[in-house]
Amino acid sequence: SVEAIGGVLAQRFNNAANDSGQWRYLYMTMSGCKNYGNITHTNSTDNDRCSIGGIVGKVLETSAKDGNSSYYVKVENCENGKFGATSASVTSNGKYYCLGGVAGWINGISMTGCKNYGAVSAEDQVSHGASNMVGGISGLVARAANDNTAANSDKVTVVNNCRNEGVVSAIINTSHTGGGSGTSGAAVGGVVGSLRSIAEFKNNDNVGAVTGRNANNGSYVFVGGIAGHVHCSNDADSFYNCRNAGKVKAGGVSDSAKSRVGVGGVIGKLQANIYSCANYGAISSEYVVTTNNASAVVGMTRSSATVKDCIASGTVNGAEATEANAVKDKTGATVSGTTVGGSRPSDL
Repeated sequence: SVEAIGGVLAQRFNNAANDSGQWRYLYMTMSGCKNYGNITHTNSTDNDRCSIGGIVGKVLETSAKDGNSSYYVKVENCENGKFGATSASVTSNGKYYCLGGVAGWINGISMTGCKNYGAVSAEDQVSHGASNMVGGISGLVARAANDNTAANSDKVTVVNNCRNEGVVSAIINTSHTGGGSGTSGAAVGGVVGSLRSIAEFKNNDNVGAVTGRNANNGSYVFVGGIAGHVHCSNDADSFYNCRNAGKVKAGGVSDSAKSRVGVGGVIGKLQANIYSCANYGAISSEYVVTTNNASAVVGMTRSSATVKDCIASGTVNGAEATEANAVKDKTGATVSGTTVGGSRPSDL
């Protein structure tokens, strides 16, 4: 099976169990790289797992920084898909995938100033569980391998000043349990699909349409203008100043459990702290009654999340954004300083 596909680089991997690994402590900078081609991959077996990106498929670092706090791996000012009226697309069908316009899966690196203009789409059509992370910039972003301690500053991941303008979508056609978060499903975001234990995530924008849909009972779907699922319980104050102006939509069968559905202008499901983020897009969900967690800012929260000083503008299921529909399902969350309304900034 294919493990990683990238328009420029397929994979760089440091084995966390082997400090003398081939790539450990070697510097690499990817700057100004561009991809104008289409990248398509199809998985057909139960064990297939693949990370796919327009620039790089997968970069997994054991240690992010050297003794002078300089990153070993930097991805800077790279771009996917801009070539006149032509857009690049990245498509995958399979059990487990991380799919992004710029990167599929990144751990322990610095990514700054990257842009995606191409369509990013994924569909799971098989009969087993699937855990699928799809984003305009990166499918999965996490801390360096085997490290979940915020105080350990040499093992951090930074994603700053990135922008997505491409359409991002994921469709899940399986109801089998056992593929991440307890069930099959997808985390879909305009910038990242799933954000786990990062150090810094700031000044990232999305203006592309984002859609996540499950076609069967039992599948989770978390959809956000910036991120589908943010789970950074060990990283306080790391998510700042991110903005969405794209349409965000979740859809699927109407009787899925409420705990499996979240759609928000900024984040679909939040298990972290976010500050000074904004939504100006139209947010909608096909789910009805108790299954409808559609919100201007955050669709659903868990684990004592904090949502502070955010802007709730745009619409939610056709109605103007309000303080009441800025954050839904506030389990254990602290929400304060919400500003309702306002025009989309000229630089977004």
